[in-house]
Amino acid sequence: MPRTQDRTASLTAAGGVAVVAMTAALISFSHVRALAIRAGESELASWLLPVSIDGAIAAAVAVILADSRAGRRPAGLTWLLLVLGLAGSLAGNIASAEPTMTARAVAAWPPIALALGIEVLAGLARRIEDTSPAVQSLPAPTDAAASQSDDRPTAERAHRPIRAGTGTGGAAKAADRQPSPSDTEAVAMIRQLDAAAPAGRVSRLQIQQRLGCGGSKAARLATIARRGELPAAP
Repeated sequence: MPRTQDRTASLTAAGGVAVVAMTAALISFSHVRALAIRAGESELASWLLPVSIDGAIAAAVAVILADSRAGRRPAGLTWLLLVLGLAGSLAGNIASAEPTMTARAVAAWPPIALALGIEVLAGLARRIEDTSPAVQSLPAPTDAAASQSDDRPTAERAHRPIRAGTGTGGAAKAADRQPSPSDTEAVAMIRQLDAAAPAGRVSRLQIQQRLGCGGSKAARLATIARRGELPAAP
């Protein structure tokens, strides 16, 4: 049920932001084009200038949402492109409005609403990513990694201590519990997960869930894996 509610909220937010974006784009286009003509620009420039402003906003929004869904923090240059696009749209709308407070406030509203809608949508994408059942969708380690994690002698595996449990069920659960992977195995797993991820790398939360470790260890191992380094010997 929570997943269904999140999906419904995401679709509703996306639809609302799309309506706001289309409205802001149309209003901004007409205002910026009229302003360009008034400033003495050519007919071609008056058409291309609003397209460049709205295109910058659309490109920045696409990158921000993709990074949010992948659990990455958008780059500063992406935010700069978005801010400059929104600022250009806002300035063009206000400059083309009648010189009254009411007219300028009405002209400034679409870009402001678009900026707030983008942040709402990006935040929703991040929350859905954080609550997604990432472990179920992640690929299992390859046979080589599995064999490395089980290279202990047979006698050692057979005599591995089993934690106390209540009855046969507790003993079975303890027997099925897998040991924590070493740093070398964990780095190999992270590289496999990054290679299988559509965005090129998985989030820190997914690494924590896959390895069963804390956030600081997951961040440290991810840095080692993505720099191509080898973990320090224990």
